[in-house]
Amino acid sequence: MGIFRGQPPEDSHQKYQKSKRVSPKYLKVLNLLQIIMNKASLIDVLAERLGVPRAESEKMINTLFEVITDTIKNGQEVTITGFGAFSVRERKGRTGVNPRNISEKIQIPPVKVPKFKAGKSLKEAVR
Repeated sequence: MGIFRGQPPEDSHQKYQKSKRVSPKYLKVLNLLQIIMNKASLIDVLAERLGVPRAESEKMINTLFEVITDTIKNGQEVTITGFGAFSVRERKGRTGVNPRNISEKIQIPPVKVPKFKAGKSLKEAVR
């Protein structure tokens, strides 16, 4: 039996739609959570499409991430034709404002940040 007057169990989104106490804003967040793919769901999809065990697909994903991270950490670029390019760029140092004392200026040092540039095939697929 489900939560709502003896009905069969439904997916969580339908349960929240029937409830009068849940705000429309919360339903919007729930919808967004259903379309976001995280690392765990990526591992599941990879295992399903390749027909390999989940542990093996997790090892593949982790290895891919490690290789990309190690390569860009060493200052090199990883380019996957059609998908995109991972690289590191240096954000210049600048003068900022101390949030505790607004009248005080502070120097923000330069910092290296990861960068991803989408490839042509990925851009066209999204359009």
